[in-house]
Amino acid sequence: MMTIALIVSCIFNMGLLWYIKELLKRYLLFQEEVDNFAEKINEHEGHLQIVYQLESFNGDPTLANLLSHSRSFVEECESFRNYLTPTDDIEEEVQGYEETV
Repeated sequence: MMTIALIVSCIFNMGLLWYIKELLKRYLLFQEEVDNFAEKINEHEGHLQIVYQLESFNGDPTLANLLSHSRSFVEECESFRNYLTPTDDIEEEVQGYEETV
């Protein structure tokens, strides 16, 4: 009876380890996608800044508002990215776990 419980426990624990590994993979993929998205937003803001500085558009209130909105959006993305970025301790634990699995 004890042997059966031990086998079931081992199978259950292996299943949990596999599930945690898959969750970590998805989390890291999601974080990478957020980083790519934030980079594209930064590029968009830079492009808007260049257009706004052109002589024909200089001082246009619509572009000024769009540029302001882009900056606030970039700041929000940075805040979200900082929330998702793991600390060094967690990152080391994840790397150590991936090396053992």
